[in-house]
Amino acid sequence: MSLVFSKAKNGMPICSCNGIFLHSTYNPLREAERFVNLSSCSFIPSSVCIVEPALSYCFKFLRGKFPFSQLSVIRLSHDFDAYNDGWDHIFYCCSCEDLSEQLFDMLGENGIMTTFFISWDSSEKAFPVFFSQAWTEIKKAVIKSRTVLETRTYFTARWLKNLCVFFKNIRKTAVIKTGTSPILITASGPSLADAVPFIKKFRTSFFLIAVSSSLDVLFYHQIIPDLCISTDGGFWAKKHLETLRKYTTLLPLALSPEAACSPQLLSDVAIVPLSYGSEIEKSFFSSFGITAHSARRNGTVSGTAVELALSLTSGPVFCCGLDLSPGKGYQHTQPNRLEMENCSADNRLKTKETRSAASEFLSPSLAIYRSWFSSRGTAMTSRLFRLSDNFPFTTKLGTIKDVDWNFFLEHSNPKCIPPEILISDIKEYDDRNRCNKIKTTLDSLKTGNVWLENAFPTDFISYLRSGTTEQKNIYKERLDKKNAELIKKLEDLVCV
Repeated sequence: MSLVFSKAKNGMPICSCNGIFLHSTYNPLREAERFVNLSSCSFIPSSVCIVEPALSYCFKFLRGKFPFSQLSVIRLSHDFDAYNDGWDHIFYCCSCEDLSEQLFDMLGENGIMTTFFISWDSSEKAFPVFFSQAWTEIKKAVIKSRTVLETRTYFTARWLKNLCVFFKNIRKTAVIKTGTSPILITASGPSLADAVPFIKKFRTSFFLIAVSSSLDVLFYHQIIPDLCISTDGGFWAKKHLETLRKYTTLLPLALSPEAACSPQLLSDVAIVPLSYGSEIEKSFFSSFGITAHSARRNGTVSGTAVELALSLTSGPVFCCGLDLSPGKGYQHTQPNRLEMENCSADNRLKTKETRSAASEFLSPSLAIYRSWFSSRGTAMTSRLFRLSDNFPFTTKLGTIKDVDWNFFLEHSNPKCIPPEILISDIKEYDDRNRCNKIKTTLDSLKTGNVWLENAFPTDFISYLRSGTTEQKNIYKERLDKKNAELIKKLEDLVCV
Protein backbone atom coordinates (compact mmCIF):
# COMPACT_ATOMS: atom_id res chain seq x y z
CA MET A 1 0.00 0.00 0.00
CA SER A 2 1.47 3.33 -1.11
CA LEU A 3 0.07 6.37 0.70
CA VAL A 4 1.08 9.78 -0.68
CA PHE A 5 0.26 13.14 0.95
CA SER A 6 0.01 16.25 -1.21
CA LYS A 7 -2.00 19.50 -1.49
CA ALA A 8 -5.26 20.33 -3.28
CA LYS A 9 -5.65 23.30 -5.62
CA ASN A 10 -6.85 25.43 -2.69
CA GLY A 11 -3.75 24.49 -0.64
CA MET A 12 -5.41 22.06 1.78
CA PRO A 13 -3.75 18.71 2.57
CA ILE A 14 -5.02 15.65 0.71
CA CYS A 15 -3.73 12.15 0.15
CA SER A 16 -3.90 9.25 -2.27
CA CYS A 17 -3.51 5.51 -1.86
CA ASN A 18 -2.09 3.52 -4.77
CA GLY A 19 -2.94 6.42 -7.04
CA ILE A 20 -6.53 6.77 -5.79
CA PHE A 21 -7.28 10.15 -4.22
CA LEU A 22 -9.22 10.02 -0.97
CA HIS A 23 -10.26 13.68 -1.18
CA SER A 24 -11.09 16.23 -3.84
CA THR A 25 -8.01 17.61 -5.54
CA TYR A 26 -9.74 21.02 -5.76
CA ASN A 27 -11.64 21.69 -2.51
CA PRO A 28 -11.77 18.78 -0.01
CA LEU A 29 -13.70 20.82 2.55
CA ARG A 30 -16.57 21.57 0.16
CA GLU A 31 -16.59 17.91 -0.89
CA ALA A 32 -16.95 16.86 2.76
CA GLU A 33 -19.80 19.32 3.33
CA ARG A 34 -21.65 18.02 0.27
CA PHE A 35 -21.10 14.43 1.42
CA VAL A 36 -22.62 15.11 4.84
CA ASN A 37 -25.56 17.04 3.38
CA LEU A 38 -26.39 14.06 1.16
CA SER A 39 -26.12 11.57 4.05
CA SER A 40 -29.66 11.27 5.37
CA CYS A 41 -30.90 9.27 8.35
CA SER A 42 -34.59 8.61 9.02
CA PHE A 43 -34.13 8.84 12.81
CA ILE A 44 -32.03 10.79 15.30
CA PRO A 45 -29.07 8.45 15.83
CA SER A 46 -27.38 7.96 19.17
CA SER A 47 -24.14 7.56 17.25
CA VAL A 48 -22.80 8.17 13.75
CA CYS A 49 -20.03 5.83 12.67
CA ILE A 50 -18.10 6.43 9.46
CA VAL A 51 -15.72 4.00 7.79
CA GLU A 52 -12.35 5.61 7.03
CA PRO A 53 -12.87 9.35 6.47
CA ALA A 54 -9.10 9.73 5.89
CA LEU A 55 -8.16 13.31 6.85
CA SER A 56 -11.47 13.77 8.72
CA TYR A 57 -12.72 16.81 6.76
CA CYS A 58 -16.26 15.55 7.28
CA PHE A 59 -16.01 15.69 11.08
CA LYS A 60 -17.12 19.28 11.67
CA PHE A 61 -20.04 18.91 9.25
CA LEU A 62 -21.18 15.69 10.94
CA ARG A 63 -20.97 17.46 14.29
CA GLY A 64 -23.12 20.28 12.93
CA LYS A 65 -25.72 17.93 11.44
CA PHE A 66 -25.83 15.53 14.41
CA PRO A 67 -25.07 17.74 17.43
CA PHE A 68 -26.41 15.27 20.02
CA SER A 69 -24.90 12.10 18.53
CA GLN A 70 -21.58 10.50 19.35
CA LEU A 71 -19.24 10.49 16.36
CA SER A 72 -17.16 7.36 15.75
CA VAL A 73 -14.64 6.42 13.11
CA ILE A 74 -13.48 3.05 11.81
CA ARG A 75 -9.91 3.38 10.59
CA LEU A 76 -8.59 1.17 7.81
CA SER A 77 -5.05 2.48 8.21
CA HIS A 78 -2.98 3.78 11.14
CA ASP A 79 -1.51 6.39 8.79
CA PHE A 80 -4.46 8.67 9.62
CA ASP A 81 -4.03 8.59 13.40
CA ALA A 82 -2.91 12.23 13.37
CA TYR A 83 -6.48 13.12 12.31
CA ASN A 84 -8.28 11.38 15.18
CA ASP A 85 -8.89 14.48 17.29
CA GLY A 86 -12.53 15.12 18.11
CA TRP A 87 -13.94 11.67 17.39
CA ASP A 88 -15.70 10.12 20.40
CA HIS A 89 -14.67 6.55 19.55
CA ILE A 90 -11.95 5.23 17.26
CA PHE A 91 -12.00 1.65 15.99
CA TYR A 92 -9.56 -0.16 13.74
CA CYS A 93 -10.10 -2.74 11.04
CA CYS A 94 -6.49 -3.06 9.97
CA SER A 95 -5.29 -5.52 12.61
CA CYS A 96 -6.19 -8.97 13.93
CA GLU A 97 -8.60 -7.64 16.55
CA ASP A 98 -12.27 -8.48 16.14
CA LEU A 99 -13.95 -5.23 15.06
CA SER A 100 -17.48 -6.54 15.69
CA GLU A 101 -16.61 -7.19 19.34
CA GLN A 102 -14.93 -3.79 19.62
CA LEU A 103 -18.12 -2.16 18.39
CA PHE A 104 -20.35 -4.24 20.65
CA ASP A 105 -18.22 -3.67 23.75
CA MET A 106 -18.15 0.10 23.22
CA LEU A 107 -21.64 0.83 21.90
CA GLY A 108 -23.73 -2.03 23.27
CA GLU A 109 -26.72 -3.58 21.56
CA ASN A 110 -28.93 -0.50 22.01
CA GLY A 111 -26.22 1.80 20.74
CA ILE A 112 -25.48 -0.29 17.66
CA MET A 113 -29.16 -0.52 16.71
CA THR A 114 -29.47 3.29 16.91
CA THR A 115 -26.18 4.02 15.10
CA PHE A 116 -26.06 5.51 11.61
CA PHE A 117 -23.27 3.67 9.75
CA ILE A 118 -21.85 5.38 6.66
CA SER A 119 -18.60 5.24 4.70
CA TRP A 120 -16.33 7.66 2.91
CA ASP A 121 -16.83 6.60 -0.73
CA SER A 122 -13.20 6.92 -1.84
CA SER A 123 -12.06 4.54 0.89
CA GLU A 124 -13.88 1.63 -0.75
CA LYS A 125 -11.71 1.99 -3.85
CA ALA A 126 -8.49 2.71 -1.97
CA PHE A 127 -8.81 -0.07 0.66
CA PRO A 128 -11.09 -2.70 -0.93
CA VAL A 129 -10.04 -5.60 1.33
CA PHE A 130 -10.21 -3.75 4.64
CA PHE A 131 -13.33 -1.89 3.52
CA SER A 132 -15.15 -5.15 2.80
CA GLN A 133 -13.91 -6.60 6.08
CA ALA A 134 -15.14 -3.54 8.00
CA TRP A 135 -18.68 -3.85 6.66
CA THR A 136 -18.67 -7.59 7.30
CA GLU A 137 -17.75 -6.86 10.92
CA ILE A 138 -20.41 -4.15 11.18
CA LYS A 139 -22.97 -6.66 9.93
CA LYS A 140 -21.80 -9.18 12.55
CA ALA A 141 -22.16 -6.55 15.29
CA VAL A 142 -25.67 -5.66 14.10
CA ILE A 143 -26.73 -9.32 13.96
CA LYS A 144 -25.34 -9.95 17.44
CA SER A 145 -27.10 -6.84 18.77
CA ARG A 146 -30.37 -7.94 17.23
CA THR A 147 -29.97 -11.39 18.80
CA VAL A 148 -29.21 -9.90 22.22
CA LEU A 149 -32.20 -7.58 21.96
CA GLU A 150 -34.45 -10.47 21.01
CA THR A 151 -33.16 -12.41 24.01
CA ARG A 152 -33.68 -9.45 26.30
CA THR A 153 -37.17 -8.90 24.93
CA TYR A 154 -38.03 -12.53 25.59
CA PHE A 155 -36.54 -12.67 29.09
CA THR A 156 -36.87 -9.10 30.40
CA ALA A 157 -40.19 -9.61 32.17
CA ARG A 158 -38.70 -12.66 33.91
CA TRP A 159 -35.54 -10.74 34.80
CA LEU A 160 -37.53 -7.93 36.37
CA LYS A 161 -39.56 -10.46 38.34
CA ASN A 162 -36.30 -12.04 39.50
CA LEU A 163 -35.08 -8.59 40.54
CA CYS A 164 -38.16 -8.06 42.70
CA VAL A 165 -37.75 -11.53 44.24
CA PHE A 166 -34.07 -10.73 44.89
CA PHE A 167 -34.74 -7.57 46.88
CA LYS A 168 -37.75 -9.02 48.65
CA ASN A 169 -35.86 -12.02 50.04
CA ILE A 170 -32.15 -11.19 50.40
CA ARG A 171 -31.11 -11.25 54.08
CA LYS A 172 -27.29 -11.44 54.17
CA THR A 173 -24.80 -9.77 51.85
CA ALA A 174 -21.07 -10.21 51.40
CA VAL A 175 -18.29 -8.13 49.95
CA ILE A 176 -14.96 -9.49 48.76
CA LYS A 177 -11.68 -7.95 49.80
CA THR A 178 -9.12 -8.29 47.02
CA GLY A 179 -6.03 -10.46 47.29
CA THR A 180 -2.95 -11.58 45.40
CA SER A 181 -3.39 -15.36 45.11
CA PRO A 182 -4.35 -17.29 41.97
CA ILE A 183 -8.06 -17.71 41.33
CA LEU A 184 -9.43 -20.87 39.73
CA ILE A 185 -12.80 -20.81 37.95
CA THR A 186 -14.61 -24.05 37.19
CA ALA A 187 -17.02 -24.27 34.26
CA SER A 188 -18.77 -27.54 33.32
CA GLY A 189 -17.12 -28.51 30.02
CA PRO A 190 -15.87 -32.10 29.57
CA SER A 191 -12.27 -31.16 30.37
CA LEU A 192 -13.28 -30.47 33.98
CA ALA A 193 -13.37 -34.23 34.66
CA ASP A 194 -9.62 -34.57 34.01
CA ALA A 195 -8.92 -31.55 36.19
CA VAL A 196 -10.79 -32.78 39.29
CA PRO A 197 -7.87 -34.81 40.78
CA PHE A 198 -5.56 -31.81 40.44
CA ILE A 199 -8.13 -29.42 41.92
CA LYS A 200 -8.38 -31.71 44.96
CA LYS A 201 -4.60 -32.04 45.22
CA PHE A 202 -3.84 -28.30 45.03
CA ARG A 203 -7.06 -27.03 46.61
CA THR A 204 -5.26 -24.84 49.17
CA SER A 205 -3.25 -23.07 46.46
CA PHE A 206 -6.06 -20.97 44.99
CA PHE A 207 -9.34 -19.20 45.61
CA LEU A 208 -12.03 -21.31 43.91
CA ILE A 209 -15.02 -19.79 42.09
CA ALA A 210 -17.56 -22.28 40.77
CA VAL A 211 -19.89 -21.42 37.91
CA SER A 212 -23.22 -22.84 39.10
CA SER A 213 -23.35 -25.54 36.41
CA SER A 214 -20.15 -27.07 37.84
CA LEU A 215 -21.42 -27.33 41.43
CA ASP A 216 -22.69 -30.91 41.19
CA VAL A 217 -19.31 -32.10 39.89
CA LEU A 218 -17.37 -30.38 42.67
CA PHE A 219 -19.69 -31.49 45.47
CA TYR A 220 -19.70 -35.05 44.13
CA HIS A 221 -15.93 -35.09 44.56
CA GLN A 222 -16.08 -33.38 48.00
CA ILE A 223 -14.59 -30.13 46.68
CA ILE A 224 -16.05 -27.05 48.37
CA PRO A 225 -15.60 -23.79 46.41
CA ASP A 226 -15.00 -20.45 48.09
CA LEU A 227 -17.71 -18.81 46.00
CA CYS A 228 -20.42 -19.79 43.53
CA ILE A 229 -21.55 -17.46 40.75
CA SER A 230 -24.77 -17.37 38.73
CA THR A 231 -26.11 -14.66 36.44
CA ASP A 232 -28.62 -16.56 34.28
CA GLY A 233 -32.28 -15.64 34.62
CA GLY A 234 -33.66 -18.90 33.24
CA PHE A 235 -35.19 -22.05 34.67
CA TRP A 236 -32.08 -24.21 34.50
CA ALA A 237 -29.96 -21.69 36.37
CA LYS A 238 -32.28 -22.06 39.36
CA LYS A 239 -32.03 -25.86 39.04
CA HIS A 240 -28.22 -25.73 39.18
CA LEU A 241 -28.39 -23.75 42.43
CA GLU A 242 -30.54 -26.33 44.22
CA THR A 243 -27.36 -28.18 45.20
CA LEU A 244 -26.34 -25.19 47.32
CA ARG A 245 -29.04 -25.90 49.88
CA LYS A 246 -26.84 -28.62 51.37
CA TYR A 247 -24.07 -26.08 52.01
CA THR A 248 -25.89 -22.85 52.83
CA THR A 249 -23.69 -22.06 55.84
CA LEU A 250 -20.45 -22.61 53.91
CA LEU A 251 -20.75 -21.16 50.44
CA PRO A 252 -21.57 -17.54 49.50
CA LEU A 253 -23.26 -16.90 46.17
CA ALA A 254 -22.33 -14.13 43.73
CA LEU A 255 -25.61 -13.23 42.07
CA SER A 256 -26.99 -10.52 39.81
CA PRO A 257 -30.50 -9.33 40.74
CA GLU A 258 -31.91 -10.57 37.44
CA ALA A 259 -30.60 -14.12 38.00
CA ALA A 260 -33.04 -16.91 38.82
CA CYS A 261 -32.80 -18.02 42.44
CA SER A 262 -35.36 -19.45 44.84
CA PRO A 263 -36.66 -17.17 47.63
CA GLN A 264 -35.53 -19.70 50.25
CA LEU A 265 -31.95 -19.76 48.96
CA LEU A 266 -31.86 -15.96 48.80
CA SER A 267 -32.90 -15.86 52.45
CA ASP A 268 -30.45 -18.51 53.64
CA VAL A 269 -27.23 -17.85 51.70
CA ALA A 270 -24.85 -14.89 51.97
CA ILE A 271 -25.20 -13.06 48.64
CA VAL A 272 -22.38 -11.20 46.91
CA PRO A 273 -24.54 -8.79 44.86
CA LEU A 274 -23.37 -8.13 41.30
CA SER A 275 -24.46 -4.99 39.50
CA TYR A 276 -24.30 -4.40 35.76
CA GLY A 277 -24.58 -0.68 36.41
CA SER A 278 -28.03 -0.07 34.95
CA GLU A 279 -30.03 2.80 36.41
CA ILE A 280 -32.72 0.35 37.52
CA GLU A 281 -30.25 -1.72 39.54
CA LYS A 282 -28.63 1.40 40.99
CA SER A 283 -32.02 2.66 42.19
CA PHE A 284 -32.85 -0.61 43.93
CA PHE A 285 -29.41 -1.04 45.51
CA SER A 286 -29.53 2.56 46.73
CA SER A 287 -33.04 2.15 48.13
CA PHE A 288 -31.98 -0.89 50.16
CA GLY A 289 -28.56 0.47 51.11
CA ILE A 290 -26.76 -2.51 49.57
CA THR A 291 -23.22 -2.28 48.17
CA ALA A 292 -22.71 -4.31 45.00
CA HIS A 293 -19.66 -5.51 43.12
CA SER A 294 -19.39 -4.12 39.62
CA ALA A 295 -19.90 -6.71 36.87
CA ARG A 296 -20.43 -6.78 33.12
CA ARG A 297 -23.19 -8.66 31.34
CA ASN A 298 -21.72 -11.18 28.92
CA GLY A 299 -23.13 -13.91 26.73
CA THR A 300 -21.94 -16.49 29.25
CA VAL A 301 -21.70 -16.55 33.03
CA SER A 302 -18.08 -17.71 32.61
CA GLY A 303 -17.24 -14.35 31.03
CA THR A 304 -18.73 -12.47 33.97
CA ALA A 305 -16.90 -14.81 36.36
CA VAL A 306 -13.57 -14.16 34.62
CA GLU A 307 -13.92 -10.38 34.80
CA LEU A 308 -14.98 -10.60 38.44
CA ALA A 309 -11.99 -12.83 39.26
CA LEU A 310 -9.54 -10.49 37.54
CA SER A 311 -10.88 -7.63 39.66
CA LEU A 312 -10.43 -9.64 42.88
CA THR A 313 -6.75 -10.50 42.55
CA SER A 314 -3.53 -9.15 41.15
CA GLY A 315 -2.46 -12.74 40.48
CA PRO A 316 -3.29 -15.08 37.60
CA VAL A 317 -6.76 -16.44 36.85
CA PHE A 318 -7.18 -20.01 35.61
CA CYS A 319 -10.26 -21.62 34.03
CA CYS A 320 -11.02 -25.34 34.10
CA GLY A 321 -13.82 -26.85 32.01
CA LEU A 322 -13.92 -23.88 29.64
CA ASP A 323 -14.19 -26.02 26.48
CA LEU A 324 -16.79 -23.95 24.57
CA SER A 325 -16.95 -26.49 21.75
CA PRO A 326 -19.19 -29.43 20.81
CA GLY A 327 -17.89 -32.96 21.02
CA LYS A 328 -18.77 -36.61 21.32
CA GLY A 329 -20.72 -37.82 24.32
CA TYR A 330 -21.73 -35.57 27.20
CA GLN A 331 -21.28 -31.84 26.64
CA HIS A 332 -20.93 -31.30 30.40
CA THR A 333 -18.87 -33.12 32.99
CA GLN A 334 -21.06 -35.51 34.97
CA PRO A 335 -22.92 -35.37 37.26
CA ASN A 336 -24.79 -32.42 35.81
CA ARG A 337 -28.22 -31.13 36.74
CA LEU A 338 -29.34 -30.86 33.11
CA GLU A 339 -28.62 -34.54 32.50
CA MET A 340 -30.27 -35.55 35.77
CA GLU A 341 -33.49 -33.84 34.71
CA ASN A 342 -33.43 -34.78 31.02
CA CYS A 343 -32.68 -38.47 31.44
CA SER A 344 -35.93 -38.98 33.35
CA ALA A 345 -37.80 -38.39 30.08
CA ASP A 346 -35.77 -40.87 28.01
CA ASN A 347 -37.69 -43.86 26.68
CA ARG A 348 -37.63 -46.47 23.95
CA LEU A 349 -38.89 -44.03 21.28
CA LYS A 350 -36.99 -40.96 22.46
CA THR A 351 -33.67 -42.40 23.47
CA LYS A 352 -30.78 -40.87 25.31
CA GLU A 353 -28.61 -41.25 22.19
CA THR A 354 -31.08 -39.28 20.06
CA ARG A 355 -31.22 -36.51 22.65
CA SER A 356 -27.47 -36.24 23.16
CA ALA A 357 -26.58 -36.46 19.45
CA ALA A 358 -28.04 -33.01 18.76
CA SER A 359 -25.56 -31.40 21.17
CA GLU A 360 -22.61 -32.80 19.21
CA PHE A 361 -23.19 -30.39 16.34
CA LEU A 362 -22.05 -26.79 16.14
CA SER A 363 -23.96 -24.59 18.57
CA PRO A 364 -24.69 -20.91 17.84
CA SER A 365 -24.55 -20.18 21.57
CA LEU A 366 -21.13 -21.78 21.97
CA ALA A 367 -19.92 -19.83 18.94
CA ILE A 368 -21.02 -16.56 20.58
CA TYR A 369 -19.34 -17.49 23.87
CA ARG A 370 -16.16 -18.56 22.07
CA SER A 371 -16.13 -15.34 20.04
CA TRP A 372 -16.31 -13.27 23.22
CA PHE A 373 -13.34 -15.01 24.82
CA SER A 374 -11.37 -15.05 21.55
CA SER A 375 -11.72 -11.29 21.09
CA ARG A 376 -10.34 -10.28 24.49
CA GLY A 377 -7.30 -8.02 24.44
CA THR A 378 -3.98 -8.57 26.14
CA ALA A 379 -5.03 -6.45 29.12
CA MET A 380 -7.20 -9.43 30.10
CA THR A 381 -5.42 -12.40 28.58
CA SER A 382 -2.02 -11.59 30.07
CA ARG A 383 -3.36 -12.90 33.41
CA LEU A 384 -5.98 -15.35 32.11
CA PHE A 385 -5.25 -18.99 31.26
CA ARG A 386 -7.22 -22.10 30.30
CA LEU A 387 -5.97 -24.87 32.58
CA SER A 388 -6.14 -28.61 31.96
CA ASP A 389 -4.14 -31.82 32.13
CA ASN A 390 -3.12 -31.42 28.47
CA PHE A 391 -6.71 -31.87 27.33
CA PRO A 392 -7.03 -31.97 23.48
CA PHE A 393 -9.20 -28.87 23.01
CA THR A 394 -10.68 -28.65 19.52
CA THR A 395 -10.77 -24.84 19.48
CA LYS A 396 -8.51 -22.04 20.64
CA LEU A 397 -9.70 -18.99 22.57
CA GLY A 398 -7.85 -16.19 20.83
CA THR A 399 -4.77 -15.11 22.78
CA ILE A 400 -5.79 -17.00 25.94
CA LYS A 401 -3.02 -19.55 26.57
CA ASP A 402 -3.74 -23.22 27.21
CA VAL A 403 -1.54 -24.31 30.12
CA ASP A 404 -1.02 -27.42 32.27
CA TRP A 405 -0.68 -27.92 36.01
CA ASN A 406 3.09 -27.56 35.92
CA PHE A 407 2.54 -24.03 34.64
CA PHE A 408 0.05 -23.47 37.47
CA LEU A 409 2.58 -24.59 40.10
CA GLU A 410 5.20 -22.25 38.65
CA HIS A 411 2.79 -19.33 39.06
CA SER A 412 1.46 -20.17 42.52
CA ASN A 413 3.00 -18.80 45.69
CA PRO A 414 2.07 -20.00 49.20
CA LYS A 415 2.71 -16.51 50.54
CA CYS A 416 0.00 -14.97 48.34
CA ILE A 417 -3.10 -13.63 50.07
CA PRO A 418 -6.46 -15.02 48.88
CA PRO A 419 -9.48 -12.75 48.49
CA GLU A 420 -11.47 -12.47 51.72
CA ILE A 421 -15.26 -12.68 51.91
CA LEU A 422 -16.84 -10.45 54.56
CA ILE A 423 -20.46 -11.27 55.42
CA SER A 424 -22.94 -8.93 57.07
CA ASP A 425 -26.67 -8.97 57.78
CA ILE A 426 -28.92 -6.52 56.02
CA LYS A 427 -30.67 -4.01 58.23
CA GLU A 428 -33.84 -5.77 59.24
CA TYR A 429 -36.96 -4.93 57.27
CA ASP A 430 -40.16 -6.79 57.76
CA ASP A 431 -41.92 -8.08 54.66
CA ARG A 432 -44.27 -5.13 54.48
CA ASN A 433 -41.44 -2.60 54.56
CA ARG A 434 -39.56 -4.52 51.89
CA CYS A 435 -42.63 -4.56 49.66
CA ASN A 436 -43.17 -0.85 50.18
CA LYS A 437 -39.54 -0.10 49.27
CA ILE A 438 -39.82 -2.11 46.07
CA LYS A 439 -43.11 -0.46 45.12
CA THR A 440 -41.73 3.01 45.87
CA THR A 441 -38.68 2.32 43.71
CA LEU A 442 -40.87 0.99 40.89
CA ASP A 443 -43.02 4.14 41.10
CA SER A 444 -39.93 6.33 40.70
CA LEU A 445 -38.80 4.43 37.61
CA LYS A 446 -41.83 3.12 35.77
CA THR A 447 -42.56 6.05 33.46
CA GLY A 448 -39.02 7.07 32.50
CA ASN A 449 -37.12 6.23 29.33
CA VAL A 450 -34.53 4.25 31.30
CA TRP A 451 -37.22 1.88 32.52
CA LEU A 452 -38.85 1.55 29.10
CA GLU A 453 -35.50 0.94 27.43
CA ASN A 454 -34.72 -1.92 29.82
CA ALA A 455 -38.21 -3.38 30.13
CA PHE A 456 -39.11 -3.32 26.42
CA PRO A 457 -35.82 -3.13 24.50
CA THR A 458 -37.10 -3.98 21.01
CA ASP A 459 -40.17 -1.76 21.22
CA PHE A 460 -38.09 1.08 22.62
CA ILE A 461 -35.57 0.81 19.77
CA SER A 462 -38.48 0.90 17.30
CA TYR A 463 -39.78 4.00 19.07
CA LEU A 464 -36.39 5.73 18.84
CA ARG A 465 -36.04 4.87 15.16
CA SER A 466 -39.52 6.13 14.26
CA GLY A 467 -39.30 8.70 11.53
CA THR A 468 -42.57 10.59 12.00
CA THR A 469 -44.50 11.96 14.96
CA GLU A 470 -47.42 9.70 14.10
CA GLN A 471 -45.21 6.61 14.21
CA LYS A 472 -43.68 7.72 17.50
CA ASN A 473 -47.14 8.17 19.03
CA ILE A 474 -48.17 4.68 17.92
CA TYR A 475 -45.10 3.08 19.49
CA LYS A 476 -45.46 5.19 22.65
CA GLU A 477 -49.06 4.09 23.14
CA ARG A 478 -48.00 0.49 22.69
CA LEU A 479 -45.17 0.93 25.20
CA ASP A 480 -47.46 2.57 27.78
CA LYS A 481 -49.99 -0.24 27.51
CA LYS A 482 -47.38 -2.99 27.89
CA ASN A 483 -45.74 -1.11 30.73
CA ALA A 484 -48.97 -0.78 32.72
CA GLU A 485 -49.52 -4.55 32.44
CA LEU A 486 -45.95 -5.33 33.51
CA ILE A 487 -46.00 -2.98 36.51
CA LYS A 488 -49.27 -4.57 37.68
CA LYS A 489 -47.69 -8.06 37.52
CA LEU A 490 -44.60 -6.92 39.41
CA GLU A 491 -46.61 -5.22 42.15
CA ASP A 492 -48.82 -8.31 42.52
CA LEU A 493 -45.67 -10.46 42.78
CA VAL A 494 -44.16 -8.27 45.47
CA CYS A 495 -47.33 -8.28 47.58
CA VAL A 496 -47.69 -12.08 47.56
